[in-house]
Formats: sequence, C-alpha cells, structure tokens
Amino acid sequence: MKLYNANLSPNALRVRAVVNELGIALEVIDVDLRSGGNRTPEFLALNPNGKVPVLVDGDFVLWESRAINAYLAKMKPEAGLYPADARKQGVIDQWSSGMPCISDRQSSVSYSSGCSRRASAEESQTRR
Repeated sequence: MKLYNANLSPNALRVRAVVNELGIALEVIDVDLRSGGNRTPEFLALNPNGKVPVLVDGDFVLWESRAINAYLAKMKPEAGLYPADARKQGVIDQWSSGMPCISDRQSSVSYSSGCSRRASAEESQTRR
C-alpha cells in the first residue's frame, strides 16, 4: 500500500495516526504541495481534487481521510477502531466529521470556526 502524504496536512496526519495505531506497513510518498506536486497529471489521475491524502492499495485508489480511515480500520477489525455496531459507528462518524463546536475546559475559546458564538464560562462548566 502507498499513502500520498503532505506532513502539514491535518487530514494526512489523521490517516497517519490510524496507520500507526493499526500497525499497518505502507510506503509513504510525500507530495510537495508548495511546488504543485498535487497538480501533476500523475497525481490528478489518483485524485482529481488534487488533495492529500490518497491511499493506493494495489489497483484500488481511495481519497478523503475519513474514507481511508474507515477502510483501514475494517482491514483490522480486531483493533476495534471501527466497530460493527451501528450506534458506535455513528458516534465515530460524528466525531470524525470535523471539529465539533465545543469549548476548552480552561476558557471559553471556541475550537470551530463554524460556531455561531463563543460558549460562556458557565456553559463550558455544564458540558464537562
């Protein structure tokens, strides 16, 4: 297997973390985004969106970090990263969909740019 990666990509980091957790051996191919390595005809043939990460498993090509992680987790079900139970999968998918609108326990700093407002300190206390 090959993983097309860019070290500063949070989505590629997400995949590398799952690969590490599962102990999967693969070849990591670094794509230089600054020089346009993701816009070459060869790379665009793998992912027409021109984004990393991309996983190549034989003749199968998969892009989008959540799809890649689910695929990898299902290859090693004994690890329990993506359980068969639909409710547990739903919770995993919920948290994998992006940073939820939550506040830091020490302050009212919002982690998501999609939040409509900052949570008050009192609201933060009730979420613990």
